[in-house]
Amino acid sequence: CVELGPLRHDRPLPGFPRAPPAMWGRAIMVAAAGGKHTGKTSVSMALTNGLRRRFPSVGYMKPVGQEHVVDGSAKIDKDVFLARQHFSMTDPPEAMSPVILDRGVTKSFIDGALPHASLVGAIRSGFRTLSARHDFVVVEGTGHVGVGSVVGLSNPRVAALLGLDMVLVVNGGIGRAVDEVELSRALCDAHGVRVRGVVMNRVLPAKMGEIRGYAERWLTQAGLPLLGCIPDSPSFDKPRLSDLLRTLRARVLVGGADEARSYSTHEFVGTSVKRFEDKLAEDPAALREAFLLVHHTRHDVLEAVLNAAAEGRFAGGLVLTGSPPRTDVEALLRGHPGASALDVLDSAMTSTQAMEGIKACRPKLRPGESRTDALCHAYAPYLDWNALVGGEDAPEPFLRDPAGAVLAPPPPAVKAA
Repeated sequence: CVELGPLRHDRPLPGFPRAPPAMWGRAIMVAAAGGKHTGKTSVSMALTNGLRRRFPSVGYMKPVGQEHVVDGSAKIDKDVFLARQHFSMTDPPEAMSPVILDRGVTKSFIDGALPHASLVGAIRSGFRTLSARHDFVVVEGTGHVGVGSVVGLSNPRVAALLGLDMVLVVNGGIGRAVDEVELSRALCDAHGVRVRGVVMNRVLPAKMGEIRGYAERWLTQAGLPLLGCIPDSPSFDKPRLSDLLRTLRARVLVGGADEARSYSTHEFVGTSVKRFEDKLAEDPAALREAFLLVHHTRHDVLEAVLNAAAEGRFAGGLVLTGSPPRTDVEALLRGHPGASALDVLDSAMTSTQAMEGIKACRPKLRPGESRTDALCHAYAPYLDWNALVGGEDAPEPFLRDPAGAVLAPPPPAVKAA
C-alpha cells in the first residue's frame, strides 16, 4: 500500500496504479450514476440474491459507508446490515464495512490526523478476506460516483484499488439518464475503471419499449451494454407506517402496531365534509386504505373519517397536521368506536410540509421484510446475468433450501453429436 498523505482531490496520482483485474477473485462494483433514489441498493441486493443461485458462495461489501448501525460491537453501514441479516451472512463485519464516514471523519482526514493509507489498507484487507471466502463478491458503492472524494475514496477510486469493473445504476429515462451516465463514466475513465454496463431502474412500464430502445441505441454507440431495464413497481415505493413516522417526525395517537404496513395512496383532505363523503362513495376501493392528511382543527373531517371507519368504509390511516392536537381531539379518538380500526398520527408539520415530505419519501429496504425478497425476485428476469458475471456464460441457476444451503445444481445439458 502506497502512503499518499492527505489528498485534496480525488484523482489518479503517480505511484497509485489500478490493481490488476479480478486481483483477488470474481467481483463487481455497483454505483449510482445519478443522485439519490436510483435504487442502487435494490440492484445490489437483487444481484446478490441472483448470484447466490449461480455460485455456491457470494459475499457482499460496502467499502465506504455513510449511514451506519451498530451490530453487536461493530459499527457497520446500514446496507451491509441489511445484507448480513437478509442473507444470513457471517463474514467479519469489519471486512464487509471497513470504512464509515462518521461525523468528524472528513475533518480529521483534511487535518491530516487520519492517514489515507489506513483507509486503503482497511478496504483492501476486507476485500481480500471476502474474496478468499467466496466465489463472487458484490461490492456496493456509496451514493453517486463522486461520493467519498473528500477522503480520496470515490467509487471509481475504490474500484481501481480493487481491480473491479463498475456497473452504473440510473433512473429510467433518456436525456437525464444519458447525461448522468456520461458524467459518471468520465470519472471512471479518469481512474482507468471499465464500466461494464448500465442498469436502468424504475422505468415506466407504459414506456418500457420506447425507453429501452432509445437507451440501447445510445449505449451501443457509446460502447456500453445495457445490463438491465427494470420496470417501475409502485408497490415497492409505497411508504410504510415506519417511513411516515420518520418523515413526518410524528407520534402515534391510535394504532400503529404494524409499522411495516403501507397505504394505497395519500391525500390531503381540505374540502368540506360533504365533498369528502362524496369522494369516499364515488371511489371506495381507492380511498378505503389511503393515508389522509387532516389539519388538527378540522374536527368535522376527523369525525367523518372515524364514522366511516366504524362503518367499515375506511380502514387506512391519517395524520393530524399543524400544532399538536388538543386534549379534546385525543379524547374523541379514545372514545370513538372507529378509532380502533385506524392508524392516527400527530405531526407538528404544516399540511404542505407533510404532503411534500410524503411525496419525497422513498422507502428503504429493511431486514426481515417480505418486500425485500419480493423485490429481489422481481428484478431478476430483467438483468443480463451473462454480462454481469463478466461476459462469460453465467452458471445455470440452482436452488437453496430454506436455511440457505446449496442444493444439487442441475446436471449439465448434453450437447447433440
